[in-house]
Amino acid sequence: MSVYLPGGILDGTHNVTVRTGGGTNSGQLSITSACESPANLRKFFDQWYAPEVVMQLQYGPIGVYFNEQDENGVWLSITEDEAKEKFGKGAGELKGENEVAGPKLILSEYYSTTFKMEDRAIERLTDLYEFWMPYVENPTVYPIDCVFTADELDTIDFYKTDFENTVAENEGLWIKEGGPSDEEWEAYKSSLIDGCGLEELLEVYQDAYDRYVDAE
Repeated sequence: MSVYLPGGILDGTHNVTVRTGGGTNSGQLSITSACESPANLRKFFDQWYAPEVVMQLQYGPIGVYFNEQDENGVWLSITEDEAKEKFGKGAGELKGENEVAGPKLILSEYYSTTFKMEDRAIERLTDLYEFWMPYVENPTVYPIDCVFTADELDTIDFYKTDFENTVAENEGLWIKEGGPSDEEWEAYKSSLIDGCGLEELLEVYQDAYDRYVDAE
C-alpha cells in the first residue's frame, strides 16, 4: 500500500489518500490453447502461494536471501552488511535480481510463522503509519479487479491518457514552482471536466465499483 499527496494544497490542510501498489487479481495468469495440461499448470501455480515458496519468489532463494532461522523456525532475511560482504551489493539489489515475477500473495501471518519482515520494509511501514496514515480520513482503496463493460473500456481508452497526463503535468509544475493560485485551480478543474472526461470517467469507475460491491 502507498499513500499519495497531491501537489496543490490550497488552505494548509493535508489531503492524503490511499491507493494500492499492486495485488492479486484475475489477470495474473493466462492459460492458452497451447497448454497440454491446464490442470497440472494450475496445480503448479497453486504452489506459488505456499508460505515458504512465495517467500522465495518475492525475495530470493534460501541460501541467498535467507540463510538462517530463529528458534521458532522463522527465516531471517540477509542484512545489508551481509549482502555487501557476500555478494558485493545491497540487500535491495539482491532482492531485485532474484525476485520472480508472477502471481503471488503474502499474508500478514507469514511474517510471524514463516519469515521475518526485512528491516527496510519495517522502516517503510513505520513511516507510513506514523507519518502518513494520521492524515488519511478514508482508507478505502479502489479494487484492482473491477470488471468493466466494453462500452466502459471504450470510455476509459478515450479519456484516461489525456486525463492522467494533465494531472501529472500540473502536479509536477506545482511541486516545482508552488501553487496553484485559486484561478489556476479553477482552470485546472475546468480542463479536467471539459477536456479530459472527468465526469465520464467518474461515472464509469463508480458503476464498476458498485457492481463489484454488490457481487461481494
